[in-house]
Amino acid sequence: MVKSLFFVATFASLMAAHSSQLVAQKYTKRELRAAWIATVVNIDWPSQKGLSSTQQQQEFVKLLDVLKDAGMNAVIVQVRPSADAFYPSSYEPWSEYLSGAQGQSPVPYYNPLAFMIEQAKRRGLEFHAWFNPYRVSMNDKFEFASSHPA
Repeated sequence: MVKSLFFVATFASLMAAHSSQLVAQKYTKRELRAAWIATVVNIDWPSQKGLSSTQQQQEFVKLLDVLKDAGMNAVIVQVRPSADAFYPSSYEPWSEYLSGAQGQSPVPYYNPLAFMIEQAKRRGLEFHAWFNPYRVSMNDKFEFASSHPA
């Protein structure tokens, strides 16, 4: 009986050790090394209002390359800065920080959000969209596009 208990206890401890190794291998600890890219008032990207689509894209690619070289593995990009959008939306107007005029799409037309996601993936970076749910404006004149929710 003592031998049976010893065998069961030994077998159970071996299985537990083996099981924890499998779990450790399956779920490796990982770091999130991310950079925030603010778009409101053109803090980080694009560098200024009214750049052409090509200029915006070139700036974003360069920014991603710098972040990748710095060891980042993710980017968090503000895609809804002031109840406006960096993507086509039926709820909110295009952001003025792209074209220079709220409600006007980039020229020539492209979908900045789709472009950003694609470029991040090409570099092996996670893409996280940052939505600012409360800010309505950064301007005290409160002049909005007709499609603005305010």
